Amino acid sequence: MAAKILLINESTEECRNIKEILNDFDVLVANNASDAIEKLTTDEEIDLALIDLALPKKDAFKIIAVMKNNELNKKVRIVILTQDEQIGEEAKALRFGAGDYVRKPFSPAGLRARLHVQLEILRQQKHSDFEEEERNSIFKMIFEQAPIGI
Repeated sequence: MAAKILLINESTEECRNIKEILNDFDVLVANNASDAIEKLTTDEEIDLALIDLALPKKDAFKIIAVMKNNELNKKVRIVILTQDEQIGEEAKALRFGAGDYVRKPFSPAGLRARLHVQLEILRQQKHSDFEEEERNSIFKMIFEQAPIGI
C-alpha cells in the first residue's frame, strides 16, 4: 500500500507538479489551513504532511501545532517546503515539530529522497511501538497468570 501524503499548499500549479512527482504515493491536497485540519482530523491513514511555509497568516505553524496537540496526528511526519527568504522560519518549524524541510526550487529526486527518509523513520517508529505493545502484553499476561500472591 502506498503511503498517504497530505500536501498543504495554496498554489494549484505547484500542487499539480508535486502530485506528478509523487505519482506512486496517495497524495491528498489541501489549499488552506481549515481544509488541512479537517482532513487531518478525519483521515487516520495520513502518514506524512508536506506543508508549504508560504501559507498566509503563518497558517503552517497553526497546522503543525494542531497536529502535535491532536492524538490522531501525533505520529504523522511533517516536512515543510520553504524558500530562500524563509531561512529563519525553517528552524522555527523544526522546533515546532517538523521532521525535515525542502527548499524551493527543489529537484524531484531530492524531494522524493527526503520523503522516503521520513517515511522510513515512521515505519521504524511503528515497528518499535508494535514491539513495545507486544512486550507489555506478554508481561501483563505472565503477571496476571503467575501463581504467586503478595
